[in-house]
Amino acid sequence: MTNNDKYLVKYSNLFLVKGFLHSVILDLGRNDYEFITNPTYSFLMNANKKRVIDARRKNKNLLNLAIAKDWIFLCEKYEINLFPEISIKYLTNVLIQNSNIIFEGNLRKLKHILELLCSAKVSCKYITIIIEFSISAIDFTQLCTLLGKFTIIKFEIFIKYNNQLLKVFKNINLRPSIISITVFESLEKPSFYKFIFVEQTLEFNFIDYNYFNPTLELFIESLYFNTYTNKKLLINESGNVFKSFKDRENLDIFNIEKIENIILKLSKINNWEVPKSKIDVCNVCEFRNMCIDSCDIMSRKDGTFYRAKECNYNPFISKWDNETNFYYLKDCGIICNTSGIKINKKKLENTLEKIYV
Repeated sequence: MTNNDKYLVKYSNLFLVKGFLHSVILDLGRNDYEFITNPTYSFLMNANKKRVIDARRKNKNLLNLAIAKDWIFLCEKYEINLFPEISIKYLTNVLIQNSNIIFEGNLRKLKHILELLCSAKVSCKYITIIIEFSISAIDFTQLCTLLGKFTIIKFEIFIKYNNQLLKVFKNINLRPSIISITVFESLEKPSFYKFIFVEQTLEFNFIDYNYFNPTLELFIESLYFNTYTNKKLLINESGNVFKSFKDRENLDIFNIEKIENIILKLSKINNWEVPKSKIDVCNVCEFRNMCIDSCDIMSRKDGTFYRAKECNYNPFISKWDNETNFYYLKDCGIICNTSGIKINKKKLENTLEKIYV
């Protein structure tokens, strides 16, 4: 039997995500991703579990590329079902998966909240510590020491820039439980291990390549839920539960005994069950299954959803706002608001021609 008579099978750890202008292959075995063209996306989707000769007739060059890149492999027809697909069912018994804690300087209170969050009943896995005040070098070091003791939790820290802390940032020995520290409103961008320096304020709707997280766990969650709000708690060190980072209306006091009531309230208010595939503009973005964007989700009367604020990445032109030839949505013919989404195809085509031709 020649290779032409064999069949093509896509590696099960690879997932294809189609965007408006181009697509990505998520390699969830390596926690990585790669850009592909939309024609390549279509070819791979159609070639999976098809004969080599049929795929070769469609596009010989793309077939050779797919094999060389290890996106697909060859097998006999009887072997096709010996390679099961990865289950994408969302299974979790965790009540709160992520928490944002606004740290106001009291380590004793913070320690108590952390102990509650990692208790058997809650089992929180990821925690972001938000520091909006000018923390001293000593207090920051003590905070990192405290977080390092909670080895079953992964921490991220968001801290306001302070040039007096740069020396501490450079020399501090971070425990494995602290996976990253983002310094916002930064006047400089030094290269320190685990540190991300950004100019932006702490708006929590700025995204960047550094924040993309191509993991199987996040991919599956993104198919069913909003990856930022789902099973997420926003509290301060005193236990006050807030609606969102911007809207700090005190909804409740964090209490293990009434955690189910708090979860029910938050899930409805913060649209836990609205994945990016249901949000206008996000639903055509190639990054939607690995992005944890905190922008508020707004609902329309007809049951559709849109972003409260435009993203700093425009998927219709595949440009970031810090790149040349970036255009905001309205400037390339897209209007998205309370009335719905309208796309001026001619204006969008002209914009794309200006950028890429």
